[in-house]
Amino acid sequence: MTTFHLRVDLNGQQPPVWRELLVPAHTSLSELHLVIQAAMGWENTDPYAFAEATEHHSIGTLLATAGDAARYRYGDRWEHRLTLVQATDDGVSRPILLDGAGHCPGEGPDAMDLWNESPAPLDLPDAAARVAAVTASLPALPVRLADLLAQAPGRGPGSVAELIALADLQANTGEIPDGEDAVALTANLRWFLALVGSDGLPLTGAGNLRPAVVIHIAERFQLQREWIGKLNREDGTPGVLNYRAAVRELGLTRSINGSVRLTKRGAALAGDPQRLLDHVIARLPLDPPGTFAGDAALVMMLELAGRYAGPGSGVERRIALEMRANRRVSRVLTGLGWRVEDGPVPSGAFRYDVRRTGALLARSGVLVDGAQGPRWEATQVGRQFLRAVLRRG
Repeated sequence: MTTFHLRVDLNGQQPPVWRELLVPAHTSLSELHLVIQAAMGWENTDPYAFAEATEHHSIGTLLATAGDAARYRYGDRWEHRLTLVQATDDGVSRPILLDGAGHCPGEGPDAMDLWNESPAPLDLPDAAARVAAVTASLPALPVRLADLLAQAPGRGPGSVAELIALADLQANTGEIPDGEDAVALTANLRWFLALVGSDGLPLTGAGNLRPAVVIHIAERFQLQREWIGKLNREDGTPGVLNYRAAVRELGLTRSINGSVRLTKRGAALAGDPQRLLDHVIARLPLDPPGTFAGDAALVMMLELAGRYAGPGSGVERRIALEMRANRRVSRVLTGLGWRVEDGPVPSGAFRYDVRRTGALLARSGVLVDGAQGPRWEATQVGRQFLRAVLRRG
């Protein structure tokens, strides 16, 4: 089987942006488009064209011998030069990213501004994983994920299939965090259940936690890092409001006779980290399947399970990564048929709808804790936790 060693250069960029790939010579141009998108870091949101060819052709119709070149255009202005470095008989069956440098500008005005201020270096392992995801064989999927894939069966950047492949659901198969990990992942939840205790927590006439309790919880969660205000009113402190709602949705507490009380399940699990963690895994996501919030939470967890933040820790870098993740999740939701005011789901618009699941993940050690609060990046044990949730049912 003939293998093409290709070099892809994005024209007109300084410092240079380029990639080298191995691809089977029979690869169709429609598939090569997805490979280039994944390798270069594009998001597959704009039209594309190969000069003097259609997507039904294979790469062999464009290039034949070493030194041959072709043009690939993405969007209105991004011209790429494809060069055949050499053709071999290596027999590569799937595209492989070998090397590269630089990262493509972000798509959209805000992302472009951030790229101009702080161009991102190439994250080779992440790019290689995204290239592999274009043609990866997917594992047997639970019903919820199989339904999502059936609704939007495409491949490449911004697809359900890409998120499933990157989540690597076959890793740690059958394993659920235990021991010290279970203790750490449930620390805040057990603390909150102990705070409710056998006496309960009295509510105000409006049904909110009393100010002193809100302050106490906000201090425990260090909410002053991520929210401005006195942090003494529950209805004005989303970090407390959404977390209490999440615990209620888990079936661990309920409001009755003017106070928050433990349910029988909550009282039984409060002192057992492993059983409590198993219960949380079984109940996530907190919103029912087939709803916007349920699909959004599932897609969000897929994105986080495969989240690789890459090199660098600057503020601009983190913002750019979160913006890209917001766009990716929103695009997948749009591909699943969801609309906002008859238009595509705006970037990040899902975050409010998944606020309860998000609050639980943020306060459970699933997300990396940063100087300004939890970041859109899962910890190592957080990925194991998310995979356990996603493999369920």
